[in-house]
Amino acid sequence: MPPRTASRLVAECEARGLVDDSAGVRLWAGHWARQGYGWAAIRAKLEARGFGSDAIEDADARSGLAAEDESRARAVIAARLRRGRGDRRRVGRALAERGFDPDLIERLLDEATGHSVSS
Repeated sequence: MPPRTASRLVAECEARGLVDDSAGVRLWAGHWARQGYGWAAIRAKLEARGFGSDAIEDADARSGLAAEDESRARAVIAARLRRGRGDRRRVGRALAERGFDPDLIERLLDEATGHSVSS
């Protein structure tokens, strides 16, 4: 499809309300949240897909995904412990790769393993 035709088609869809960034952000953010990603990673993935910061912030305000980071991180830790992949460093690295805050990771790993590396 020629770029000019594609641009006209997108503009027409937008005019008819068929293109909704807010809905797209909510769908993608929910998808990645269910996969156990933290808000920082979800936000980066949304930005990489071209969603604007206003749509992203609106989606977080409506869904509270950033506030649910702790429960998602706990679920990742529990799943890894159940599967016998409970090595503290590996779990911490997995959580960091999924976009969770380092302080949150340390606190939850302390709780899960019953000790602190920094003590």
